[in-house]
Amino acid sequence: MRLKLTYSFGTITIHDFFLVGEMNEGVLVSYELNQVLIDIALKYFPNKPVIYISRRRNSYSVNPKVYLKSMQIKNLVGIAIVLENNTVIDNTAVEKLFISKPFEIFNNFEEAKFWATNLYNEKLALF
Repeated sequence: MRLKLTYSFGTITIHDFFLVGEMNEGVLVSYELNQVLIDIALKYFPNKPVIYISRRRNSYSVNPKVYLKSMQIKNLVGIAIVLENNTVIDNTAVEKLFISKPFEIFNNFEEAKFWATNLYNEKLALF
């Protein structure tokens, strides 16, 4: 499955076992925006593990407290951050404090997909 959803805040691409989020420049990932992401995960992955990959090509802000709500999604098994642009501010150290599931940072998308594939295969047996 590969489906691209376009919103005012950015795009979400649905893959077989992961979501890829690309936020627009200057966006604030707030509770309301995070709820949209949660709803997408629950709609497209209701009964199987899902990994969220954030492709950080643009500079935007994340309220790290949104992760507290995201961590309640039972089938969300991991989060990958891809820092593809050296000019994007890296706030992942702060974000990681709010995340209780596997969380990794990558320099390119292919590495993140490889990690997501391994994590998915590992967690699939639990579902």
